[in-house]
This record gives sequence, structure tokens and C-alpha cells, in this order.
Amino acid sequence: MTRPPSFSVRIAGVDVSPAAPGRDCGSARRRSRLRRAHVLSLRIPDFRVLWLGNVGTMLGQWVQFATQGYLVFHITGSSTQVGVVSFIRGVSAVAVSRSPGRSPIGSAGAQC
Repeated sequence: MTRPPSFSVRIAGVDVSPAAPGRDCGSARRRSRLRRAHVLSLRIPDFRVLWLGNVGTMLGQWVQFATQGYLVFHITGSSTQVGVVSFIRGVSAVAVSRSPGRSPIGSAGAQC
């Protein structure tokens, strides 16, 4: 049996490498390192702006989703209609989402 190659991962200067095989992955020390790395990554201004923008966007989408369902039920009084509207919203989100490994612009995206 061969051992997988070891590698080191550093986020914002903190080592968050995966635990070696056979070691406890949930140790308190490891969790502390990962928690610290998450907080340190918010020190990077561009990442902080990206993160806050994503939080705002997701919050807005969830509010819209809940409000849309309430509005459809308030207007029609039918839970079936709420389900239909939610289904159509989900199908459209999947239809326009980017498939993994593909750029929405064609070959302009970086390929590894």
C-alpha cells in the first residue's frame, strides 16, 4: 500500500495542511488553525470586499425568494402556485448557471 504524497497548504501565512493519514482530523489545534486562517483571510482588502458583496447578494436573493412565495400565495391563495413559481425559479437558475470547467465566454477562460 502506497502512502499519498504529503503537501502543505498555507492561507494568509497559516499552515492549514490536511492531517496525515491515521491522525485525528478534528483535533482542537487543527480547528484553531483553520479558524485563524479564515479570520486572517478577511485582512486582504479585495477578498473582504468580495466576501461582503457575496453576503449582501445572497441575503437579497433569500429575501426575494421568501417575499416572492408570500406574494404569490397572497395573490392566488394556492400553495400549488407557490410550488410552481419556486420550481420555475429553480429550473431557470440551473439553466443559466455555469457548468464546471467551462467559461461563459467560451475559450476566453483560463484552463488548467
